[in-house]
Amino acid sequence: MKEIRDWLYDTVRADAAFQAATGGDGTDGINARIYFQYPPEEFELSATKPAFAVYVIDTADEIDGEDFVYDHSLPSEIINVVIWGVTQSDVDDTFKAVEAALQEGRPNTTTYFCLRVALTSQDDGLEDGTMADRIFFKVTRWRFGPLLKK
Repeated sequence: MKEIRDWLYDTVRADAAFQAATGGDGTDGINARIYFQYPPEEFELSATKPAFAVYVIDTADEIDGEDFVYDHSLPSEIINVVIWGVTQSDVDDTFKAVEAALQEGRPNTTTYFCLRVALTSQDDGLEDGTMADRIFFKVTRWRFGPLLKK
């Protein structure tokens, strides 16, 4: 579901609160501060660019209680969004921006519309290291429930 992936990227990248939390500028590329699968090697993590997000398509899951998929429905798409930051506060601020951006909008493309965008789980973590090189992160999992347009 490339359209959902593109919608997520465009929606989060353009969000003013996300830009403020990450130091991004809303442009495409390295300054977007949201990346598919991996950040670029030359990205910056500093006081002026304190956080970034990476999103990964996990899988399309089964539709609950259905043995087969009707021609007008599709299985939900699962996308993991991992937020990395210099401090836990940076991660929390970025998460709030991502959450608001994703829950305010709904992907509505040429082939489907989305009935729901739901946060299904979140978990905080810390990559160990010295005080100078540790990095905080939050793993979130989002479920997109689409219906195919006829």
